[in-house]
Order: sequence, then structure tokens, then C-alpha cells
Amino acid sequence: LNPLDQAVEAAWQAGVTVVTSAGNSGPNAGTITSPGDDPAVVTVGAVDDSATVVASDDTIPSFSSEGPTSANGWIKPDLVAAGRSVVSLRAPGSTIDQTYPSAQVGTANFVGSGTSFSAAVVSGAAALVAQQSPTATPDQIKARLLATATPGPTGNATIDGHGELDA
Repeated sequence: LNPLDQAVEAAWQAGVTVVTSAGNSGPNAGTITSPGDDPAVVTVGAVDDSATVVASDDTIPSFSSEGPTSANGWIKPDLVAAGRSVVSLRAPGSTIDQTYPSAQVGTANFVGSGTSFSAAVVSGAAALVAQQSPTATPDQIKARLLATATPGPTGNATIDGHGELDA
């Protein structure tokens, strides 16, 4: 009945692969937020890669929301991706830019944390899959992302889903 969930389902049915954040209400069970609680979408939690290239020291940050979903008990998130201390493009003058000036990296970048950063990383991977397979449906793109994920830091499906994104 949630209008946001209805909107993402309509987009999904129209052929749009929807990638959304799990939310930053962790670390307790049942904290996945809408529209990440929808079974159709690709719901992404955060991982802290400890600024290394090896996965053995990766952890789930305490802010990353966990499943199952409170409304229907769906196992979410679907997977996890980098979401702690991620360097991204800066939007000079934006509210977040003005609120956190210490997060500016040079003049063009910004460092931040949250499952929205993780969702952006997975969106890029989904775009690469769509580029490689232009006729792939949202279900096929989601399946490919989940099937190629590596084991997550906890191995608990309600915390790191199918595992960590392996682009």
C-alpha cells in the first residue's frame, strides 16, 4: 500500500532496474526503509572496506539497516557495497556541503558514508550489466548482481544479503 513502493514497482514493470539504499537506521533487525523493503528492487546495505583491497577485513557499519523487512518479513538487503568514507563528487553550495565543510576533499569532491553511497555504487554496476546485455530485464540484471556477489562480512542474509558486490 506504500505509494513509494508502488512507484518503484511500476518503474520495475516498465523495464527500469531500481537500485535503492537499505537505509541508515541500523544495526537492529527490521530497520530496512521504503522503498528498500520492496521485494522487486535491488536493496543495498553498506560495507566498510577498511580502506583496503582485501575483503577479509570488511565489516558492516552500525548505521546500515538490516532485514528482514518489518511489513512482510522479506530477506533484505539484497547485497552490500562500499558505503563508509566514500569519495564522491561535491555539490558546492548544497545543504550537505555547507553542513559538513570538513568533508570536502579538494574543490571537487566530498567524502561521506551511508547506504545511499552504496546504492550509487551498485547502480553503476547495474548500468554496466545493462550496457553489456541491452535486452536484459530488471529481474535478469538483479539476478546477475546477486549471483556474482562474493560472501559478505557476516554471512547473515538479513545483514549482508547475498554478499558483497563484485563488479
